[in-house]
Amino acid sequence: MIVVEQSQTVLHSTAVAVVASGVSVFTNIGTKEVDLSINVKAVAGAAPSIVYEIQEVDPVDGITPIGTAVTGAALTGVGVQQLSLHATTTGTVLVTWTVTGAGTSINVNATLSVKQSLAVTSSVPPIAASSAATQFGTTNLPNYLVQAKASAGIIRSVFACNRNANIRYLGVFNAANGVPNIANLILSYVPIPAGGGAVILDEGFFSQFGVFLSVGILIAISTSRTGAFAAATADDHDISGVFT
Repeated sequence: MIVVEQSQTVLHSTAVAVVASGVSVFTNIGTKEVDLSINVKAVAGAAPSIVYEIQEVDPVDGITPIGTAVTGAALTGVGVQQLSLHATTTGTVLVTWTVTGAGTSINVNATLSVKQSLAVTSSVPPIAASSAATQFGTTNLPNYLVQAKASAGIIRSVFACNRNANIRYLGVFNAANGVPNIANLILSYVPIPAGGGAVILDEGFFSQFGVFLSVGILIAISTSRTGAFAAATADDHDISGVFT
């Protein structure tokens, strides 16, 4: 089952052809996943092309880049594309589109979706309702990785701090072997602010029922929020939390 809270804003629709480059700023997003879905229906002109980019920016001036931009490949004909920011930190996202080619006219649907999703297994957790809560992570600090439970369990809360000078990314993995794998990341990476920043994920994030993991509960901090897991430095981080 997937539990999703989502809002959508239409950036472009085929009702009005896109003929020039432009930008649009979206504010008050919060810490959410942002997806830009693009569906080019028709193109015209000499060597027509459109490139979309999404980027977190300073919420005050709405233009200074913060973090890494996600840029799509040039769309030169009918086709679809999706660009994603897995967890925003500034709450402000700049969408840019660049049109090239003489006389270019592009009919495209482009929709920005903002959501927080929790991927939960469809099976009923084989854990008694009376299971006692267990705290983890307090005996092996500092660390960038904690195997909280090496079997099925329900994650209830996580605390993580980051003493590094750069932003880091907290992940919850459905794994029992102590090896973070992007394929087992059950939630989008959550940014941890640099220089002593901390995040607390509780029932406001996991819901009052928690999130059931069928294999194991592995918490780890990565230096990157895209691609393969990249281990952070153990001395820079603390991780603790509660599971049942």
